[in-house]
This record gives sequence, C-alpha cells and structure tokens, in this order.
Amino acid sequence: MPEIPAFFMEAMQAMPENIAEGSTRILAIADAYDVMTDGRPYKKAITRREAVKEIEKCAGTQFDPELAALFVEIFNI
Repeated sequence: MPEIPAFFMEAMQAMPENIAEGSTRILAIADAYDVMTDGRPYKKAITRREAVKEIEKCAGTQFDPELAALFVEIFNI
C-alpha cells in the first residue's frame, strides 16, 4: 500500500487539471478553518463565527472568492 502523501499526489495527477485545482482551493479553506477553530500550540483557537469572518475577509486574496462565499453562506445558515 502506498504512503498517503504519495497516493494523494498520484490521485491529484490523474484528475483533470480543473478538478485538481478546485480541490486544492476547497482544501485551503477547510484547512484554514480547521487551524483557526482547533488552535495550535503557538496560537489559541478562535470561535467558529470568528473563523468564518476571517475566511470572508480573506476572500479574493488568500482564498478563492466564489468558494469562500459559498463556505460563508453554508456556515451562516
């Protein structure tokens, strides 16, 4: 069985470029949300609401603006 990182890279390479690119943009938002809400040894976690506001604030610079808007819309329901 291949290591997870190698398997992930093989799967990403097998995807059409537009799907792989979209996947990485979605993962960027999900990862940032996870880091902000779970915290790290060097930084205290923030609330879910604060994390969503930060993602909204960074739409268009750090995050894909359309995907960030969808993320914010889903979490504000």
